[in-house]
Amino acid sequence: MNSLPVTSAKRLSCKSYEIGSQRFKFNAVGHVLLTFLGVFGLLSLFSNYYKIAAPEAFQRTPTIGKVTMIYGNDPIYERTLETRKEHSRRLGYPLTVLRYPILNGTWNKIAILQSILLLELEKPAHQRLQWLFWFDGDTVLMNPDMPLETFLPPPELPNTHLLASRDWNGLNNGVFFLRVHPWSVELLSAAIAYPAVKPNVQLPWFEQSAISNVLAENKYFARSTVYCPLRWFNAYMRHPNGIDIDPDTPLHLQVYPGDLLVHFPGTSKANLTRTLTPYLEIAESPSRDWEVPLEKTRYIEETERFWTDLRFGSSGHITSIPEPIDADAAEVHAGCTSYLKSSTFVFARGARADEDVQIISSVIMGAQPITVEFVASDLSGLESSIQPLHPPPIPQPRPQHRLFSLAIIHYGIIHKGLA
Repeated sequence: MNSLPVTSAKRLSCKSYEIGSQRFKFNAVGHVLLTFLGVFGLLSLFSNYYKIAAPEAFQRTPTIGKVTMIYGNDPIYERTLETRKEHSRRLGYPLTVLRYPILNGTWNKIAILQSILLLELEKPAHQRLQWLFWFDGDTVLMNPDMPLETFLPPPELPNTHLLASRDWNGLNNGVFFLRVHPWSVELLSAAIAYPAVKPNVQLPWFEQSAISNVLAENKYFARSTVYCPLRWFNAYMRHPNGIDIDPDTPLHLQVYPGDLLVHFPGTSKANLTRTLTPYLEIAESPSRDWEVPLEKTRYIEETERFWTDLRFGSSGHITSIPEPIDADAAEVHAGCTSYLKSSTFVFARGARADEDVQIISSVIMGAQPITVEFVASDLSGLESSIQPLHPPPIPQPRPQHRLFSLAIIHYGIIHKGLA
């Protein structure tokens, strides 16, 4: 790859930024924030800012800035960083890399993001970045032709500030988008203060658990968060050889040719080089199979459909449901499509997969009415009473079947494709 011009920026700012929101009360969080402001100033002294010259077609004022942290002398991280630099070179994204730890462990992630947010927010609005794109060091950029703007919400969703993804453990914050907005300052302030405010709460995944808890405990944050399909920008590895599909991992979580990147969460440092090398070799050897232009992927249609569903979820109509992918789902699909001609459908994503399973089981099996709160980005915390209506019989999915199920909600249904 071509060598890239790199400037080391010493960005120390002492200006303050006043948070205007009255909906989220800082209390102890505010005091902890003041403690960390000095740290944020130091962070600017220990980070590298890469302003990468893009091709003329992409020489425009950037709206997305990429952020990561890599320190130590592990060459595997430097190789992964080179794949992200190539993406920035092609499409013109500025890149900030924290090179020296200031706080303990992964809490530096919150600190460097907070530092950049404050620096951007003190600029005139027309000069700011609009979004920050965080990626962990154990990610490999597989398709440098994929614009990050592909995944952003449309202008009609101005209150969506965090784009994240979930796996079997819940939130995975190895890769996410964060809007440059006071809301984001509040979120990160609450997360970094969480251990001090709630010292008795265990945080097994450190800052990831803190952010997850803040989102779960506060509707103000939850309703501005959208959980996107994990494969969009946080796909996991397939077979260790980087070529074949892994039969032991859900297909919708695995990286495919044309996807943006691959993430390796949970990989031990001892196994990191061996695990990442096959994917780095693919990324470092330009391949038409993996470097796919946006218009030749499915993402234009898929992202448009996703955001349309969120915009009109609380009152829109769904004219079809996803096609089944196996025989059991086909049986459920056949029974469900009979409702499409006469029912009003509400599309929703529940806060937790286990919550949706409980709803589906309770309603389809004819249990008593239950009330459930959806902390869902598309319905802004909809509270709904699920009534025991008497629909035509629906073929029962097998207990272990977790795909495409339906739940009756008032005179409509919630359709949920469970991962």
